Amino acid sequence: MPDGIRTVEELAGERRPDRVADLRELFPEAFADGAVDLARLRVLLGDAVPTLGADEPQERYGLSWPGKREAIRLAQRPSTGTLDPLRHESVGWAGTRNAVVEGENLEVLKLLQKPYYGSVKLIYLDPPYNTGHDFIYEDDFAEPTAAYLRRSGQVDGQGFRTSANRETSGRFHSDWLSMMYPRLVLARSLLAEDGALIVSIDDGELASLRHLVDEIFGSENFVATLIHQRAKGGGNARHVVRGHDYALVVAKSLRSLPPLRRDKVVQGRVEEIDGVRYLVDDDVIRKTFGKYEPGVERRCLYEELVEYKGEAKKREVDERIARGELFLLPWGDGKHAVAKRTPVREASSKLYSIVKVLSEQGRKDLERLGLDGAFDYPKPVDFVQQLVRAATSPNGGDLVLDFFAGSGTTAEAVLRQNADDGGDRRFLLVQLPEESGQPGFPTLAAVTRERVRRAGRLLRSGADTDSVPGDTGFRAFRLSASHFREWSPETSTLLGEDLEVFVDNVEASATDEQIVHEILLKAGVRLDTSLEVLPLAGEVVVLAEGGAVAVSAARRITPDFIEALLDLEPAPRQIFLLDSAFGEDDSLKLNARLRFAARRGETDPDRDHALRTV
Repeated sequence: MPDGIRTVEELAGERRPDRVADLRELFPEAFADGAVDLARLRVLLGDAVPTLGADEPQERYGLSWPGKREAIRLAQRPSTGTLDPLRHESVGWAGTRNAVVEGENLEVLKLLQKPYYGSVKLIYLDPPYNTGHDFIYEDDFAEPTAAYLRRSGQVDGQGFRTSANRETSGRFHSDWLSMMYPRLVLARSLLAEDGALIVSIDDGELASLRHLVDEIFGSENFVATLIHQRAKGGGNARHVVRGHDYALVVAKSLRSLPPLRRDKVVQGRVEEIDGVRYLVDDDVIRKTFGKYEPGVERRCLYEELVEYKGEAKKREVDERIARGELFLLPWGDGKHAVAKRTPVREASSKLYSIVKVLSEQGRKDLERLGLDGAFDYPKPVDFVQQLVRAATSPNGGDLVLDFFAGSGTTAEAVLRQNADDGGDRRFLLVQLPEESGQPGFPTLAAVTRERVRRAGRLLRSGADTDSVPGDTGFRAFRLSASHFREWSPETSTLLGEDLEVFVDNVEASATDEQIVHEILLKAGVRLDTSLEVLPLAGEVVVLAEGGAVAVSAARRITPDFIEALLDLEPAPRQIFLLDSAFGEDDSLKLNARLRFAARRGETDPDRDHALRTV
């Protein structure tokens, strides 16, 4: 817009992944009059698109269900909500990089797209299994038979059949698929290129889930189906005792995904130095690889390096010994094996496809925190911790997302893994505020927060670990409606009272903190970003990203305030102010935009966007 005004909805949409724009970049000649010319695109794609006869129906392998088209649209529909900070529910707000969000996860995922696009290392989900049993989370997605038959086109509006065979069993799956599809689409865009999605599931929707992830992520990025052995004993099963569930592992890009690791089973020699246990590997260099003869030394001893590996290899080994990466271990007859020490806590091997952690341990985890019975069927911390260990790195600030957070097991798993290996991983949880039915916890989201709170407290106390726990806090947020009123040209006449309402588009009940956080979120600033509150010319400015972004909810902008903003060092990359705060002083606003643009060497403020009003 020529005056630099942006609605928060427009602001949120900037830099959002745009598939049409991606298609235009790849095939610009497939566009005519701003729209996709499907016939031309088909020609450009050539043999990748099958040629069909005029009357030949187009058939292809894939998963279809009544409601899929709407599920696809749902993923593309933008959110008009925001995330309000809940400081009183948070732990260590200023210093933590973890977050727990209360709200409907589809809407929250949409709000996370801009700030977290392509930045999540691991998404772990334990979604509703669609079992038909009672869970705290409403996970029975069966719908009345009559409604399903109408929606799937098998009967008309009067209840008469339109098809010969009624597929009523589909009603148990179609709503579950429609629920999962848009969430997985949005989840994929949040994953980093070397990130992974791991989803726990049982037999009921395993096949459907595999089809979904193949369609959304591409079958070439499927990694494995893990077996989670969760039970033992006979039980009262009619045919087969089911003692396991599954965990589907999918990569954003299989080529970029590192191997999934697990703690190494310690075998062989272990040394302790200064209180740290090391695994000693004395088989670092071998003479040859392949079949070995009994009684023949396979190791290439240090004194044999030149004979078997050459001078260059010996120089390399000597340099590594000098750096402390390798050492010489006496091996008899005056010779030495080339060896290395690996801290036991860092020793690992590739993840095995069967993970044995009994479900009863999940209940014990909650009991240990004084939350007995607060949640039915909680996942064991050890199970999720093994997945976190497998798919993330200790250092680098890897982010773990769980948007079916339940009792908060994923957060505790991240905290414990960080305590075990000194890592700096972060977590972001999302949980719907459903009624929990538990005294003291009105909603399931309250259970989630309290579990994370108590798990962090236990780690900080040192009662449960000898390691330093690191960041055990979290910032709490709640999904709410936007604090900016949106004018709709389709429903508003912009006459009389309608025009007066949108002179100031900020909801009267909104606090300054809520306004600032909404602007920051929709400008692409992450929830864990450090914020500095700065008094300035009688108003307050919030600085984010090291001062690169400045936001103020000041209701009245003065020349002194503009001058103070211009004097900020380092100069913010972008400044966001309320448009209504300029009142009718358009000259002040225009002059401010020109001066902010000129400071960065830009003569046209419409191209610069240094100062933006919403």
